[in-house]
Formats: sequence, structure tokens, C-alpha cells
Amino acid sequence: MLAAKCGIDAAELLHIAICRAAKPGAARPDIDLVPYLTMLMRSIVSGIAKARRRAAEYGVAVPLQYVSEQVPSCRSILDPVREIQRDQERNYFESLLGELHGGDPLMVKLVDAIGMNMRGTRIEKELELDTTELASLRRRLKRNAFKLAAREGLQFL
Repeated sequence: MLAAKCGIDAAELLHIAICRAAKPGAARPDIDLVPYLTMLMRSIVSGIAKARRRAAEYGVAVPLQYVSEQVPSCRSILDPVREIQRDQERNYFESLLGELHGGDPLMVKLVDAIGMNMRGTRIEKELELDTTELASLRRRLKRNAFKLAAREGLQFL
């Protein structure tokens, strides 16, 4: 009877209720199982009914991600959109990196080394610099980064 109210299969409704009841901390061990499952099924049916009323009132309220996963034709439409967004973000950050090192080959190598998680003496060896030169290069990189962040409205964590 409950399943008919929300238009889903009774076995599916029972399965959902059992899955919720089986979650750790969902119910006390001394509670009677049948009334508890009944209460869960009523809650599930109520939630489905509310969602349907909201959908009818405000239009379909289904997350776009869910639709794209369920409907193959949507995937082909959404994937290029995501790809375009990724390309735009990639281009933006590449341009920021280009401004950060300013085309200086030594600065490019420093940015790459930092990006590869190199530190201290390993960077000195890789760039063939002494400690003082590396410290100077890092200070210049830091100044460039702060100027760039201020201009772009970015914040360092």
C-alpha cells in the first residue's frame, strides 16, 4: 500500500528501508524491527511525495549530473561543455604561470622544480645555483606571485 502511493515497487521500497536500517547507528539494537522498517518506509514515501510536489510546483528538480549519467544523449552534450571549461581554466592558469616566470629560463626551471616537489639543495643542484642565488631567485618569484595575486584578486592560503 505504501509503495503504491509513491509509484515504486514494494520490494524496492522494502530494500531501501532495510539499507537505511542497516547503516551503523541508524537504530538501537533493542528496537522492534517491523515497526521501525514501517516508519522508515513511511518516511521514504513521504520524501518521494514531497519531491514530486516540489518538482510539479517549481519544475523538474533533478541534478544535472544525475541526468547526464542516466541519459546517454546528455553525456555527449555535457562532456564538450566540461571540456571547454577545463580548457579555459587550463589556459588561464598557463597564462598566469607565464606571467609568473616572465619568460626568464632560470625562473621557468625554478617553477618547474617547485612543481615537481623539489626543495633546497636538490633545486640548487638542478639549477646549478648556490644558496644565495637560489634565495634571490625565490624572493623574485615570491614578489611576482604577490603582484600577480593582487592584480587577479587571488589569495594565498
